[in-house]
Amino acid sequence: MSFNVARQSSLRQPTQLLALYPALKEVRKTVLETVTLDQMLQSVAMDADLEHILIIDCPGEEKTAVDQLADLPPAKAFSHVFLRAGCLPLYHGSLGVDALAEQLKTQGFEIKGESHADADFTHLVLTKPRVAPEQTNDGETAEGEDPRVAEIRDLHRRLDQSERLAERLHADLEDLRDRYGELLKHSENQADLLGQLAGRLGAKEPE
Repeated sequence: MSFNVARQSSLRQPTQLLALYPALKEVRKTVLETVTLDQMLQSVAMDADLEHILIIDCPGEEKTAVDQLADLPPAKAFSHVFLRAGCLPLYHGSLGVDALAEQLKTQGFEIKGESHADADFTHLVLTKPRVAPEQTNDGETAEGEDPRVAEIRDLHRRLDQSERLAERLHADLEDLRDRYGELLKHSENQADLLGQLAGRLGAKEPE
């Protein structure tokens, strides 16, 4: 369903969303073929040596994405999730951002950043927690260190780098949203001016 507030278009009927947008109305309906998260990732090469970020920004279908995230095989695991969701359940069968965050926590994610710039919608950055390094045996020396410990230490370093990258990406995303809003407002002002000019030209008597 495409609404006159395009940003909120969804596969689901609006519920509490109508309280935020009393003038919300459906402008058209489109038949879509849906796919699961696992099916969507079939064509994506996911390097096991890299960190992967999943952006969940799908009005009304956030719970579906979170549920399917839990069912992904280890080879397609995500270490970071960027989530945008309403503070309240806005669509039929949907969840609010707090309930979604709790569900992600049961999957091993922790909230590392959040934005409440919009009072009705929250942005969260969630990350899998660090794996505690294994304790070496009493008789183990530095020279005889278990190679798995070194591997875990390297994973910690890469995870720290990924967390810093996630924070920068989140800040960049907020900046892009602000810039887009400014450009959209500027475009609307230009359209109004052009409309006024066209009206004046149309009303001018020919010489």
